[in-house]
Amino acid sequence: MTAVPVMALVRVQVPDGIDPGLVEAEVTRSICLQDETPMSAEVIALPARGTNRTVGQGRHEFVALLSAAQDTEADVLARVAQKALRKGIRRRFGTDTSAKLRAGLSGPELAAGWQSVRGEPVELWAGPDIVGS
Repeated sequence: MTAVPVMALVRVQVPDGIDPGLVEAEVTRSICLQDETPMSAEVIALPARGTNRTVGQGRHEFVALLSAAQDTEADVLARVAQKALRKGIRRRFGTDTSAKLRAGLSGPELAAGWQSVRGEPVELWAGPDIVGS
């Protein structure tokens, strides 16, 4: 079990013409407001790359930093976030959408990965005794 944040890659396909900021907000809302495991998500949009093979669908990619208030295994965080993400995206944008979340880096690799995307280091914590120091 870990209280260390888990980095995940999020891929979402929604109908063309939907603002990427709206998709990013829905990704964050879906993950943060699910009831199964209380968690937070910091989401950063990745630059668009390539073309989408599905006509009429816009593809958006994000990096998400998932963290829970209590010790939770990384695969549990990813599973719960994936379920909430799919449900939220379909509810908001219709059934002709898809959402995938793949857990990636954690621990020491997290800081390097997040800094390369965001441009600033992420502060890792070891437990509640360090928070607020």
